[in-house]
Amino acid sequence: MTFVEEIATKLLQLEALQNEITIDGRHCYRRAKKVVPGVTTVIKVMDAPALDAWKVRVQVEGTARAAFRNPSHFGCYESDAAELAGEVEYVDRLVSIAKEEFEHERIANEAADVGKQVHALIEHAVREQLGQVCLAPEVSEKALFIFAGWREWAERVKLEPLMAEGRIHHSALNYCGTFDLLAMVAGRPAVLDWKPKPSIYPERRLQSAAYREALHAMGWPNLDGYIVSMPRDGGEIEMVRLETGESLAETLQAFRSCLSLYQWLRQLQRDERKADAA
Repeated sequence: MTFVEEIATKLLQLEALQNEITIDGRHCYRRAKKVVPGVTTVIKVMDAPALDAWKVRVQVEGTARAAFRNPSHFGCYESDAAELAGEVEYVDRLVSIAKEEFEHERIANEAADVGKQVHALIEHAVREQLGQVCLAPEVSEKALFIFAGWREWAERVKLEPLMAEGRIHHSALNYCGTFDLLAMVAGRPAVLDWKPKPSIYPERRLQSAAYREALHAMGWPNLDGYIVSMPRDGGEIEMVRLETGESLAETLQAFRSCLSLYQWLRQLQRDERKADAA
């Protein structure tokens, strides 16, 4: 069997698997009616310090803007007691504003909306290339601008899509996931993940490694892994290759550790529920 024939055979098997895996509104995977943890859910057992630091930073910025838009009346009080009461009222007002509008959530939601539109455009273009019928998404001019850059990048790297938004299941380790794109890149099979920035956080390494391991367990040849960053401002697209060989094996071991911790925590929760019910 030639390499091309092998890829075609494995792709047919992967396409058949799509009907066996379902995802509900809570992003919960099921196969054969049994709940299976998703890769991103498993990885969440690990702290994300970079994300936490970002949340703190943008929240401070948001609170500062709220303070600027809502100036205090310092120096306008007739007594110390009135000034103290005014300070308490002012701080309470800013805290209330911060609770109602978390700045990191606002920024993340705005970015996520554009990101979803770009993803929808890419998925539509890929499915058209694969001969699948689908409706063109309604998107903003900003999303179209970023997508135009993606088309140029796809031609440059000789992108040949195989499957978009593909669901995978590792039978032995029992986890599921959904990759952004499985494709040939410069003649080699690869798993690609779209991100707004080229920063390679540990979570991204674990995610790609888990997807590639699940495909490898299904008989796929060794796959390359890439993070493809598409800046929200329409800047140049970057493609960062992730680890292979021994480095990939170490990353996979780290993911298995996360999976073991996830399973242990779930078992603790089940035991506690049983104890409460007894």
